[in-house]
Amino acid sequence: MHIALIVPGCLQENYGGAERQAELLARAMAALGVRVTIVAPCRLSGSAEVATDFGANLTVRLRDYPNFGGRRIGSTIAWTIRVLAWVRRRRDIDAVYVFHARLHALPGLLSRMALGKPLFIKLGGGGEVGDFKALESKAGGYGRLIAGLIRAHADGFVANSREIVADLKGYGVPGAKIIEISNGVQAPTRDMFEAFQATRTGHRFLYTGRIEPDKNVPVLVEALALSRAQGYVADLTIVGTGSDIGNVAERASSLGVAEFVHLPGRQDDVQPYLTQGDFFLSASQAEGQSNSLLEAMAHGLIPVVAEASGVRDLVSDGEWGFVAATADPAELSVLMQCAMALPDAERRVMAAKAYDYIAGQFAIDHVARRTLEVISSHMGALQNG
Repeated sequence: MHIALIVPGCLQENYGGAERQAELLARAMAALGVRVTIVAPCRLSGSAEVATDFGANLTVRLRDYPNFGGRRIGSTIAWTIRVLAWVRRRRDIDAVYVFHARLHALPGLLSRMALGKPLFIKLGGGGEVGDFKALESKAGGYGRLIAGLIRAHADGFVANSREIVADLKGYGVPGAKIIEISNGVQAPTRDMFEAFQATRTGHRFLYTGRIEPDKNVPVLVEALALSRAQGYVADLTIVGTGSDIGNVAERASSLGVAEFVHLPGRQDDVQPYLTQGDFFLSASQAEGQSNSLLEAMAHGLIPVVAEASGVRDLVSDGEWGFVAATADPAELSVLMQCAMALPDAERRVMAAKAYDYIAGQFAIDHVARRTLEVISSHMGALQNG
């Protein structure tokens, strides 16, 4: 089987959960004997198809990312034409799997409509940040048309949170097309987790991911400042990059906590940071199911996070984490203080529960098997019907 896995951006340029999850899933599928080609738009790298251990990476260079649309619709059109032509040439493509129902999904949609390739869409967000809401907000009505065509022609929609399932049902998507599969993670071994535990001190907070306005990263700095003003010894490491990085640095400086906010930038390997932290801190409300949160919990970091799509599927509030009702810095600060006030023994128990839950329920090999079962089932039904 050969699957084309279409993502919104290339990992070399976009430190996003979809791109990281796609690469993790591709490797897990390859271990099960499936060839995967990750197809991604890029702005800085050249167009190329490069062999990998799971199949190939195909990058398509564009002036702008195809999801923008509007005045930059030319890049959307160029992306669609080039990827559709590639799928047509590659007669061995058995199915197309797209991360997120946004404009970059157009080649997959047309592959289904014109070439009969089975199409599966993994939704990227729920509620107010849902994929279809974003599509339908495009001026001129073309986004609403594309959203309707995706709902009509996709063979299946992968939902990784209860909120996304509810959204799909609200749009009238038949239950048979809604496939509940969580994100997956490669969890460390139990011995590795125990080694991480031995070095933890109970005052280090970590955020990993994109630093964009919708992630509310400056809120984390404000929450840290409030906690330190109450006498708590805490520091915050923010791993990643994005358009809001300047705002984060300015906020840290203006609040007098710059020396306690560490900004190492984008890192190809975040594991050293995951092993050195105590708590994962996030105020993001633009999530489907946070890949960063999964990775953090898999390493035994206790989550202190704002309510968002997928959070309640991962975090049991008060049992192995803390969930704020809103992305308010004062509320997050109170929960940070609760986390830091935990006795060492209680903190270790909570971290172990977080690790055990993720390692037991969200292993990437299980996610890959389930995904392939669904794709194979739908392909068989199409061939027989």
